[in-house]
Amino acid sequence: MDVAQVTGPAVLRALSVVVALASMLLLPSAAVGQATTSTTTSTGLVGFIITSPCSGEQISVLEEFRFVMHSTQTPSGDTTTFSQVTSAGATGTGLTSGDTYQVVNVFAFRDDPSGTPYAATLTLTQQFIGPGPDDNFVSFITIHFTIDANGEGHADVQRVDTECR
Repeated sequence: MDVAQVTGPAVLRALSVVVALASMLLLPSAAVGQATTSTTTSTGLVGFIITSPCSGEQISVLEEFRFVMHSTQTPSGDTTTFSQVTSAGATGTGLTSGDTYQVVNVFAFRDDPSGTPYAATLTLTQQFIGPGPDDNFVSFITIHFTIDANGEGHADVQRVDTECR
């Protein structure tokens, strides 16, 4: 996957589209009449800039996400998935101070991509650990996204709560 350069809430839309596309591209195929379960993994790079709610500084982040998707296809042909996406060891750099932030993202979602439009809701916890006790913050994000019959991705950010810790 290509690196996406986005800022602020746009990173959420980019992540939702990456996850949706990963789900659709990695779906297993099975013969009708038997239930099958499979696990698929993949990785992708995402780059973004986020503003710290604690200091107001912009932080540039480039991180690799690991996608693990468990899919079950029923005898009727419907597919349900549970996906977990993590990033470990990612760092961000303060664009003014040069400070380094450790970045940890964990998000999961359950969906049913059997037909179109494809829709899912994604929850994301995004933690930034800065160089000092006043530089740490966390974001809680909920996104609803769809891929329509034409393959176009659409994301609606439902909730973004950010707090200093």
